[in-house]
Amino acid sequence: MAGAPSWLYPLCYLTVTHSTIALMIAVGLLGNPVLAADIALAHGATVATFHALSANTRALVLGQSTAISFVDILRVRIALVLPLGAVAFLLAIGGTTTPTWLAACLVLRRCAEWFNDLQMCKAEVEHRATFALRFAAMQGVLFVAAALALVAQWPYAPAVLTVWALVPLGVAVLLARDLRGATHRQLARMLKILFPHVGSTAISGLALFAFRIVVVVLLAKALAGELFTAIALGSFIGTLFANVVGQSVELHRQRTGRGLPRPIRRTLSILLGVGIAITAAAIALPDEARVLGKGTFFWLACGLSLIGGVIMAHAVRVRLRILRSDDGRDIFGPEVLIHM
Repeated sequence: MAGAPSWLYPLCYLTVTHSTIALMIAVGLLGNPVLAADIALAHGATVATFHALSANTRALVLGQSTAISFVDILRVRIALVLPLGAVAFLLAIGGTTTPTWLAACLVLRRCAEWFNDLQMCKAEVEHRATFALRFAAMQGVLFVAAALALVAQWPYAPAVLTVWALVPLGVAVLLARDLRGATHRQLARMLKILFPHVGSTAISGLALFAFRIVVVVLLAKALAGELFTAIALGSFIGTLFANVVGQSVELHRQRTGRGLPRPIRRTLSILLGVGIAITAAAIALPDEARVLGKGTFFWLACGLSLIGGVIMAHAVRVRLRILRSDDGRDIFGPEVLIHM
């Protein structure tokens, strides 16, 4: 599809990587914060494992790194998917009350995303807009079905979530074509190249999981679910920029020489204003702040997260410059400082 809009690929990538977060927000907003907390804990377990070893892959693929190829990254992921899935499942059910079926579905979904996000990055580099659109449409249908099943508490919700998790894995089989005739490199050598990036993403992944565990320990699960939902809703734009849009903007800058697009600058300014307004209203009018059944605690967390998300979006631009400058060899130190 020639002349595809620049936002198409980030949007499609978003349907791959943020479907679980969207499920958590839907469940939390529509009255089941305990289930939202369970989803947050299981998602945190997958972040602490899969994301921890994702090694800034999107930035490397879109930046067309000379240090390691797309096929090398694919082979590393094939080698790691089963052990990471097993560890993520054990973390998700160990020491928590997360239902086993829910943990299993979310881990299976993350196994699929482990390869689907590579497909979306490859499609963006190769301008395969038709594939991206079809995949995004499929993801949208699966998400709506999964969200309705959880919100309505259907008896067949486990079956619906299993379909949501496994269907994208079937699409990932198409990546086998990239392995044909490709030069074989030793796994140890590829991991050595990726190590600085692994250190970077491991810090962020483990920090998120540790934060969620601490919150559940200190608060009642229902209150923890409210907090996770508020933070996910408020910080969505910052997370979106860090994991999806930022890399596409950097690729666009490399191709055109232009900086941050004006629509994104305006969006960030509007969100900053909204975050300040929500925070001020939650503090100044605590009795009137109850909207959608959510009280002051929820909206204060949401407003502060919006403000933090905008700051995070600007900080990500600096991080991407470091990644681009020398293939990420200097990213580990700044990442540690950020999360400390």
